Amino acid sequence: MDVKEVADFKWDEEQDDSIAYISKQKLFVLRGKEAEEGIPCDGALLTEVALLRLDISTAEYAYVKMRDYCGLRFCERIMEIQDPHLKKAEIFIHLGRASDAEKVYIEQDRRDLAIDMYKRADEWLRVLRLVSISSNATDDKQRIEALTNVANYNKDRQRWKEAADHYELAGKSKELMECYIHLDDFYGLENLAKQLPDRHPLLPQIAELFASSGLCENAVQCFLRCGQISDSLDTCIQLNNWDKAVALSRTHNLRDVNVLMGKYVEELSESSERFLAAVQLYRRAGRFLDGARVVYMMAEDERSKASSCLRLKKCTYWRRC
Repeated sequence: MDVKEVADFKWDEEQDDSIAYISKQKLFVLRGKEAEEGIPCDGALLTEVALLRLDISTAEYAYVKMRDYCGLRFCERIMEIQDPHLKKAEIFIHLGRASDAEKVYIEQDRRDLAIDMYKRADEWLRVLRLVSISSNATDDKQRIEALTNVANYNKDRQRWKEAADHYELAGKSKELMECYIHLDDFYGLENLAKQLPDRHPLLPQIAELFASSGLCENAVQCFLRCGQISDSLDTCIQLNNWDKAVALSRTHNLRDVNVLMGKYVEELSESSERFLAAVQLYRRAGRFLDGARVVYMMAEDERSKASSCLRLKKCTYWRRC
């Protein structure tokens, strides 16, 4: 080693026989009479080594050489921390070694600082892992926050199943409903509706979804639970579920469904091809005698037209059914 080529040096505070020095843009470590191979000395490497040794003055010097204002501000902030363990954790965070910082926080029984660290970094899965360790009120609140953010992350990437799982755990009903819609998961919507209290604002929306998909029974149940009896009746009529419509009309003293059904049957009866649809309508409403009358009228009409015996036989079969 040529003393004239040494640009700077630093004695090891823990080992008296160790010294680090910079020569020809390389960092050398001399322990006793043995020297380690020189490492290319850039500012980032020097600051990392200095910070890990808690040598803040050397780190400041390197940051000045690199004209790194943020690094200088960090050194000013780190000197205000008295606890060496917490200071080491902050240095790990600054160097991008979050896992090492977490270990230090956990060892010092400062899980709260580890959680805050991951929150600032939007590492919500790690937050969720840490808050799941205990079950106090504060952790429960943070757990819901973490679950919601993880669900939002999956939702933004259209991972609807993963988002739905986390929204369900977080108790976010509105967002969960949206995920079920994208998944076409009507079973999930049905379970969600059962879990909601009566007159919940989401029930009418779920009812509309069921109605638009032809799920009359589910739609009616949701409408009834939120007090929209008239809408439940309209749904039954629109979906031709006349037996349910008649039952609702009688139970809740609504408008006369039989009149509406009669008008609808008249429209169907105007076309001979839709006679059977009218019969099926009466059959579903439980008005078998009225259905038989329609079949009788159809049979008489066919007989007057001198239809084939096979067609008359089919009409007779329908009358017996």
